[in-house]
Amino acid sequence: MIEFDNCSQWNHIRVTNDSNIYGNLIPTGLTAPWTMFDGSSPLGGSTQEPTYYDDEFKAVASTVKCPVLSTRIKDGADTAVLWQDSKFRFVQVYSGTKKALGQDAIAVEAMSSEADAWNNEQGINILQAGETFVGSFGVKLER
Repeated sequence: MIEFDNCSQWNHIRVTNDSNIYGNLIPTGLTAPWTMFDGSSPLGGSTQEPTYYDDEFKAVASTVKCPVLSTRIKDGADTAVLWQDSKFRFVQVYSGTKKALGQDAIAVEAMSSEADAWNNEQGINILQAGETFVGSFGVKLER
């Protein structure tokens, strides 16, 4: 199970054809509210046909309200927690499928900008000579 931080509401970044399988995975510039990944249900599908995700999500709460966000991946008694500071407002979720990887897998990535940011400028950070970008994210385990 995946649980997004409930400090913020989340938007799903839409891609061409609204499909990660039949689209080109390039963001369209449109988003839609996302209420799944609340930690109460599995990712979806079945063992034979799991739901495939290669999706991006954006936290919509202000950085003042939610300066740090945590995403939890729960597997039995173990929970991996990805935390990210206010410089990282996007999360990429990938769920492997038995067909694609030969085993089940979930990957969650903190992102400072939306995919294809050089074209859509969503969350892009442009630095001048001598400037720096400082942000933090990390992973911890909970039992």
